[in-house]
Amino acid sequence: MQSIIVWGSEVGNTIHDGRIIHIDQLRGIALLLMILVHAAATWKPSQLHQEHVLAIFVASLGGLAAPLFIFIFGWGIGRSKNTSFQKNIIRGLVLFFAQFLVNLTVPHLFHPFSPGVLTLIALLYFFAPIWLYTINLSFKNIPLWPVICCILLFTPMFITLPDATWSQRTIPEGVVSWLHLAIFSGTYPILPWLIFAIIGGCVAQEKTSKINRNYVILSGLILSLCFFIYALHFGKTYALPSGEAVLTFFPANVPFLISSLTGIGLLWVLVLKIPEFTGLINLGRFTLTYYIIHFLPFRFWHDIDEKHTWSMPVSFSVIIIYTILFWPLSLLHHRVAPNYSLEAWMKRLSSRQ
Repeated sequence: MQSIIVWGSEVGNTIHDGRIIHIDQLRGIALLLMILVHAAATWKPSQLHQEHVLAIFVASLGGLAAPLFIFIFGWGIGRSKNTSFQKNIIRGLVLFFAQFLVNLTVPHLFHPFSPGVLTLIALLYFFAPIWLYTINLSFKNIPLWPVICCILLFTPMFITLPDATWSQRTIPEGVVSWLHLAIFSGTYPILPWLIFAIIGGCVAQEKTSKINRNYVILSGLILSLCFFIYALHFGKTYALPSGEAVLTFFPANVPFLISSLTGIGLLWVLVLKIPEFTGLINLGRFTLTYYIIHFLPFRFWHDIDEKHTWSMPVSFSVIIIYTILFWPLSLLHHRVAPNYSLEAWMKRLSSRQ
């Protein structure tokens, strides 16, 4: 008889210093993917157009970073049983401050008050009691979270602005405009990105324990393949950060959400199978710190490839080296000053409550 492998059944077997190794490695992967896609977007060679197979490959990998972060966040807060509302407020405020730092670091990309992925996580902290409550809703003993996730999955068809410019997605014109960006039309709006946090919370609370993980991932792969075949058949671009493509990140459309959830499932299974890598684990412990730090070179050298007309091999070498550089940096950081990080500061600040 075929055994049923459920979500999260293997998690928790390897714990070190009170941390689950599997989750730290997933965070480390998400961080590397985020650095990779940002470096590639900043230093891509001029001769590499968006529809090039390498550009699509990097965008597809990098497109998993933010969904994976939100999924892990949902898993973590869904698993936590003793986190108070006051702690969530403090952590959310710290992330608001961190987003402000990121925006100041790369002014050529963001307005100082642009809502971004850290803003999204901050808002999810603030409203955690509400969306965590929806996970436990049921009607005549039938859980309602799958219905809620389906609604979130299809919200891009009704509320997003597919033709919005980067400025329209990042520059708030006031409080009401900022709220609209943060909830509906920004780079990482609550709708539909909340879906990743809810599914992460469901996995943490074993709401998916009766679901065959293999069948879910296989279904997602089949749908993702259908999207790719559709793009080939009709001569459309398969994936782009924004613009005319089957999968788009800004805004996150339905095919992107389905493919991202499938990719998260594959990474979840993969990381359960791979050995423990100390560097990857350490990266996962300093994700917020390194997320902010990795933007610093972009402020001063975001146009260096254009000034020196880098070739494609040079550009890709710089992108890969810059991404991998954070691996040994995390090893040194953990050995020399493990308690000096934004994560440690946030923990100390919230532990006073």
